[in-house]
Amino acid sequence: MDRVGIKLWAKEKTRSNKWNIWKGFLAIFAASLGLSFIALLLFSVMIDIGGSSYYDTFTFMDLAVTVGVFALYFLVIGFSVNIYRYIKKIVQEDIADLNELRAPIGQYFKQGFGVLAVGLICVLGTLAFVVPGIILGLGLSMTPYLLANYPSLSIFEAITTSWKMMQGKKMKCFVLFFSFYGWILLSTVTLGILFIWLLPYMTLTFNKFFLENENEFYGVVNSNNNVSSNDIEEFALLNNLKLDTRNNVYGMFNDYPVVVMFGSANNDLIITIDTIGEDRTALDEYFNNLRTILTNIKTINYSNGTITLSALRSEELHEVYEILNRITLKLRDLGFLPSCGTCHINKPTSFYEYHGQLMNMCDDCRDAISTQAEEIVEDSSRGIIGAVAGALIGGVLWALVYQIGFIVAFLGYLIVFLAINGYQRMAGKISKKGLIISIICSVLVLFFAESISLGLKIKDLMQLQSIFTAFSYIPYFLSFSEIFAIVVRDIVLGLIFMGLGSWQYIYKIKKSLDEENLNKLD
Repeated sequence: MDRVGIKLWAKEKTRSNKWNIWKGFLAIFAASLGLSFIALLLFSVMIDIGGSSYYDTFTFMDLAVTVGVFALYFLVIGFSVNIYRYIKKIVQEDIADLNELRAPIGQYFKQGFGVLAVGLICVLGTLAFVVPGIILGLGLSMTPYLLANYPSLSIFEAITTSWKMMQGKKMKCFVLFFSFYGWILLSTVTLGILFIWLLPYMTLTFNKFFLENENEFYGVVNSNNNVSSNDIEEFALLNNLKLDTRNNVYGMFNDYPVVVMFGSANNDLIITIDTIGEDRTALDEYFNNLRTILTNIKTINYSNGTITLSALRSEELHEVYEILNRITLKLRDLGFLPSCGTCHINKPTSFYEYHGQLMNMCDDCRDAISTQAEEIVEDSSRGIIGAVAGALIGGVLWALVYQIGFIVAFLGYLIVFLAINGYQRMAGKISKKGLIISIICSVLVLFFAESISLGLKIKDLMQLQSIFTAFSYIPYFLSFSEIFAIVVRDIVLGLIFMGLGSWQYIYKIKKSLDEENLNKLD
């Protein structure tokens, strides 16, 4: 399942399991609070003992507090890691069982040490440079999940297994994480209220992602997606149908244009048939009878010239054939004709891919869509002005805030966002060329913003009246190696944070541009 599919699945699952997820987190919070209270009592007793003449008060107290804090850390973190096992039960079986949080105390400590080990490895990687730390963090992100679900694994085995499982998956995990960036920012705006929904949503998303990686690594067949690509390909060949890049089946079945989607977000089988006819009453009656015969059908309706059917997915693909054959033969009996999926007129049609969707359309509809797209002309010169203006707004905000961390990452995203939108508004549309121009403008504005930031600092330091006078001192200050190194560090980190903050947005725009062409399928 791709990133969009995982998130749609998690969003649907959150509706029925939001409070089950929170029940698990609240149980962990309550247990952690209880452990903290016990630790405080122990500390107070130890301090009282340390006050006697038999002990050196300060030495004993320091030792007791240090040991207690570390023991509490490992116990609480180790206990919290079991949330992965609790959530996995919900993902696989829709069962929320708090007993999944229980484990031998030794297992809690092992899991706590495992999390510490991963943290240390990532810190060491970050000290070398930011990017290696991010790569290590992504590669080892499944370690707590493995420790919780495979208690027999040692810490070293969990770390190495996580690294192997994430081979080729790190970028997918990275993109998946930053796809929640906007939601996280919106949660802060709502003072955390949105987080009531967001935390379960994110938790289910990443647990689903981890579960699919686990199943793929161990060769386990996912019970919710138990139709292999080979089976789908064989089904298509046997019925003279074709496959697209997403393993969707399309073509003419009994002379009717059909699309069969095996990879829907909620793991249902989706079938669409474009047809036009008048005997709607007879068709609805047939649908009602069909649902009693084929019990795997969940919903079926006819609207706007298209029959849409959802059914429980099964590894028995002959059931898909049975559905298609029954419906298309009945359509023929009732006098329904194959039609274009856009204008819903009985005309010769072909299948196209447009904005990532399979579309069955006639030549007239294809020409209309192509003409409409060609009418919008991109004005690059005006677009550059818009990109520079948009990026400058973000750059000024960057210079005013001038912090490194979460806020800078957000402002880096804001610079790119404003540049792309400025280009699009002024140019009328954006192409890949416009996207590249917007990114270049964003990078140049980042250097400009750093200059403004340095000028503001010089102005405050030297108590100058004019910011322009402060700018004239920039070359002098940059002649000092220490200051030059700090400026270079700020720019490098700024570019990294800009990339991290805007990657998902740029990727989304690029993907949309790749899919906007109307491509005829063979």
